[in-house]
Amino acid sequence: MPSERPAALSKLALAGFLLTLVVRTVESMPLLGAGRRGLLVAALSALSCLLVLRLLFRAELRSILANRGLLVPIGLVLGASQLISWASLLPLLGGSKALGVAGISLSVSLGLLLSMALWVVFAAWATALVLRVADGRPADAGAAWPEARAALGRVLLAMSIVVVAILVVLALGAAFSTAGPVMLGGVLLGGVLLLNLMTMALLPVVVRSGSKPWGAFLEGVAASWARKGRWLVLIAIQWLLLGAVTRFGSSGRFGGSSKLNFSSKWLGGYEAGPEWYSGSCEFHGVPALPVVELLLMGLFLLLALAVKLRVVALLDRGAASAPERAAGSGGAELGQELV
Repeated sequence: MPSERPAALSKLALAGFLLTLVVRTVESMPLLGAGRRGLLVAALSALSCLLVLRLLFRAELRSILANRGLLVPIGLVLGASQLISWASLLPLLGGSKALGVAGISLSVSLGLLLSMALWVVFAAWATALVLRVADGRPADAGAAWPEARAALGRVLLAMSIVVVAILVVLALGAAFSTAGPVMLGGVLLGGVLLLNLMTMALLPVVVRSGSKPWGAFLEGVAASWARKGRWLVLIAIQWLLLGAVTRFGSSGRFGGSSKLNFSSKWLGGYEAGPEWYSGSCEFHGVPALPVVELLLMGLFLLLALAVKLRVVALLDRGAASAPERAAGSGGAELGQELV
């Protein structure tokens, strides 16, 4: 993928985003009447995310706006996801098989596996671009692709291990489900928090590493755990905005109801699921509008990029004097505002 064609990649990414936007808008039209009830929560989620970006990630936001090549993988993965979604209507890709793992029911299809592979490619490519920006190099998606492609095996192993770890946490949560919501929430949140502390810098280290996949994974865990105190604020911010814990309630003349939800958010990746909006729609029994979910997802992916830039800055701060980091010292200033 030649680096001389960043404009072509940018146009393709824009086309992918616009294709997905049009499709989601058309899908949302029949649902507008019933789906309006969740729009206030969606607006509050979007406003909160924008305020956090503006107030706490100003340097990272400026860097993203100045290096718009960072956004190319987002448009490409959205467009490719839409194509996979259409292809999944075919029996070959759409046929699913139910699997039970440690009491957790999973539905697996070829389309799902393709989507997961696509997000592995996205994670490697986006992280390679983040590292280029942090090192003071141009955010050229074409030039970053060879670096991402070389890291695909390492990223695949790292993300696969994380998925298994999340399944283990969910299985532990299922084992404590009868102990009450407090115990269940403590097990889930404690397990996912530990996982995030151990893997917050996993992808940058794995993509940057020249080691074999298992060695690169261990390097990423060691680097993340050594700086675990630096991740707490970042984790708290993303958990709050994304809705790692949500509670919805209603009251009426004859009583009320409430619902408490826990979500396993792996912030070492590019988490962008808008749980506040989807949870609100589910609680009130109204459909979530696909176009609103898409726009929120895009906004939270922007936040994830900003967080990844901050993580790389914090990761490099202690090593900025090393010769191999000299070219990247310009990116270290990105971590000064919050920590």
